Amino acid sequence: MSVREVKTEIPDQKEIDFYREVYDLMYAGLERLKQGNTTADVAAAFAVYDDDKFGTCTLQQFAHSIGLTLYEGMWISRAYSLQHPAEIKGNMHFAIEIFAGDPGLRQTTRLEENVLVSSKGPVLFTMMEHLEEAIGK
Repeated sequence: MSVREVKTEIPDQKEIDFYREVYDLMYAGLERLKQGNTTADVAAAFAVYDDDKFGTCTLQQFAHSIGLTLYEGMWISRAYSLQHPAEIKGNMHFAIEIFAGDPGLRQTTRLEENVLVSSKGPVLFTMMEHLEEAIGK
């Protein structure tokens, strides 16, 4: 198969359900990614996950700032943001990433949106289209 040839498979209902779960959680977090809110506000929108149980940060549901280097800025996760909130300020850039899956499934779902925090709310600058079957558009 050449680079130009893309093999497309139609997602089954379980994959569509995972996609919808990820999409809904990601946009619930995005709605709270506003100037004046805190990282705890955003993390509270994410589903309870094993990080809550074990106090870990597995990067299953999180957001991180986008800067000049990989470790610049802040991270948002239920693992620590709920207990140690930090203020979200205007002109911050974030990537918000959510995962859903099942160990028995051959595919999982992970989505990411890149966003600028503005005084008018989050401004998306990701150019990815979403799976219409999952988001009902």
